[in-house]
Amino acid sequence: MSDLGGQENVLVAVVGLTPAVVTEALYGLSVLSTERVPVHHVEIIGTLPAIELSRHALLGSRGALSRLVRAYQLPTPTIRFHVLRKSPGREPLMDLRTTEDNHAAWLQVFRIVRALQPRSQMILGSIAGGRKTLSHALVLAFQLLGRRQDRLFHVLVRPEQTDNPHFFFPLPGDEVQIDLAEVPFLRTRELNVPSGNLDLSTFLSAVQTRVDSETEPQLVFRLSLDGRIETVSIAGRTLWPNTLGIRLRQRDLYLWLHLARLRSNHNVRATDYPCACCFRTPEQLSELVPPTDRDFPQEYVRQAMSRIKSALLEFGLPLEHADNLRFRGAGQRPHTTYGVHLSPRCITITPAG
Repeated sequence: MSDLGGQENVLVAVVGLTPAVVTEALYGLSVLSTERVPVHHVEIIGTLPAIELSRHALLGSRGALSRLVRAYQLPTPTIRFHVLRKSPGREPLMDLRTTEDNHAAWLQVFRIVRALQPRSQMILGSIAGGRKTLSHALVLAFQLLGRRQDRLFHVLVRPEQTDNPHFFFPLPGDEVQIDLAEVPFLRTRELNVPSGNLDLSTFLSAVQTRVDSETEPQLVFRLSLDGRIETVSIAGRTLWPNTLGIRLRQRDLYLWLHLARLRSNHNVRATDYPCACCFRTPEQLSELVPPTDRDFPQEYVRQAMSRIKSALLEFGLPLEHADNLRFRGAGQRPHTTYGVHLSPRCITITPAG
């Protein structure tokens, strides 16, 4: 396949054992649609059996693609096939049966869509073929990478045509009905998260962090030059000190500050949860516990956690925000650790003056 010219439309189709979804999508876009969208290139993604079946059914002078082009006098698009693999350079996937298979498919679909964008005017996605997880992979790629002009579609065909292995598109004059339903999706590309060479999980984490920062309130600790807490504010409102009658113990505040500082310095490469860089055991927090409670630090940490939660709810915050802003436990007992769950981008610790 020749390189894309940058001003051409690309159809990306995931396929299973029904290659007709490709010609049905082309028919829907170039013939059925009132816009008559021209498709210059077709990228077909699937397991090895699906790709072999698609090659046999679509290519050649008697293939379904040539017959569609002749029947409706369409320009002939070029086709490229992408065989999904267990990992780069390894054996082809025969099916998507395991978690590892599905993760490999998600990553490859993501990379294919990302590589097409600089070289295309518009990417048109068809999610009609393949297993549901493969369709989901294409939807996810469009949500993460989709530009305003990129569009997703699902082909809807009557059962009698779906069950007919010889049906690939309606011929002129046929009364067969095909519907091309546009699928809306949430575009997160506008969050300006650079994809670069990030793998899918890291990119997802970066997008989630940016989304959280747009929706979660900002937690700000303002400290004196000697490190004492002067104010604690949330979303621009002062929680402590306050004139609202909301009481907070200073020891609880310093415990909260310590865990918030750890969270603000979160290592983005950490993949474990709860991560060791942000969460601490009660024993690790014992220096911040009153001397009278150090024999049972876990009980004090739990009580402090509950007191801060009550203050946040009294402050008027919804439960979801209160749970993210305060510190709380994570993991199974007796290995529970404690930390702040708020996005690190939402935490500011600044000296006064």
